[in-house]
Amino acid sequence: MKKLLKRVILFAIGIGGRLSLFLSNRVKDTNWWKNQSLGMEDFMPQPLFRVNYTRNYDALNLGNKRAQCAFAYEKIKGLNLASSGQSLAVDFKVLKFYFSYLKKNGLVIIPIDLFSSVTSNDESLFFYSKFIKEFSENERDIYKDYYTPVSLLLDATQIPRLSYVISYKKYPFIFQPFKSLRKIILDESKDDCLTCLKQTFSDEQLNKKAINWYEVWKKRLSLGESVSEYLPAHLNRIWNDNRKILEEMVAFCLDRELKVAVVIPPVSKHLAELMSINVSELYINSFVEGLEAENVGVFNYCKVQELQSSGLYAGTTCLNRLGAREFIGRFVEDCRSRGLL
Repeated sequence: MKKLLKRVILFAIGIGGRLSLFLSNRVKDTNWWKNQSLGMEDFMPQPLFRVNYTRNYDALNLGNKRAQCAFAYEKIKGLNLASSGQSLAVDFKVLKFYFSYLKKNGLVIIPIDLFSSVTSNDESLFFYSKFIKEFSENERDIYKDYYTPVSLLLDATQIPRLSYVISYKKYPFIFQPFKSLRKIILDESKDDCLTCLKQTFSDEQLNKKAINWYEVWKKRLSLGESVSEYLPAHLNRIWNDNRKILEEMVAFCLDRELKVAVVIPPVSKHLAELMSINVSELYINSFVEGLEAENVGVFNYCKVQELQSSGLYAGTTCLNRLGAREFIGRFVEDCRSRGLL
């Protein structure tokens, strides 16, 4: 009887394992899963360093999704190390891991988004799965220096509970069964912001999208109906913590004889119209105040009207390919005029 029970248990475990792997692979085929790791190609997996060994970049940028879409390098050799949902704390981790890819006196670009100053650095463990790359059998055969089923895009010490995150990367269905099942049944649309060539929404639709985006952030930050001229107490600590991180990032670069550009990317006219003077002052201007120094420039494109045209955006928040070319061309010239490039 005990032997039979043991066989039944082992059989059930085997079936459960195969089913979990099958469903997890189905999850990985969804747009929802792929959208989470959008544009991570510039993050270089360690086992391939000896094969794809590229260094001496003119510049590298950090930042979140808006920066990811904005920094499309053409005239300079740039490394785009932005990713969706990336906070300043994660930016600092990325900087520490990749700064040596820059040439001597290279440029580090630190984008500051509209609410970067008060975005808490409390990424879930699921967030870090994007910094783990799984290799296919074909890649293992090609690169021969394969020694692990995954490659880390950050240092192992920079990823909290690494073994747990690796397990999630392999078996996402086990860790998020209900959400995974919903996405398998009803997937979300593919995020094409990095390849979008033109605006596809009307002004009326863009206004609604801008209002919705702004309301989501107000709710996330518990700002209530209006934005006052003072930071709420619950955001003041986050603001101070992030300002300290920003200052430490700048000091880290200067200690290594790297130049720094702190950049507020442009916003569409639909978002610009929603931003009061209080928002600009509290969450942007005061946050970057006092950073400019030798080899450190601050560039605020938030109110540049030439970069606010809706035709330059994919929706209301991210620049499309045309907008990215317009922006990066202007930014490179501004940096050259300041001696940063």
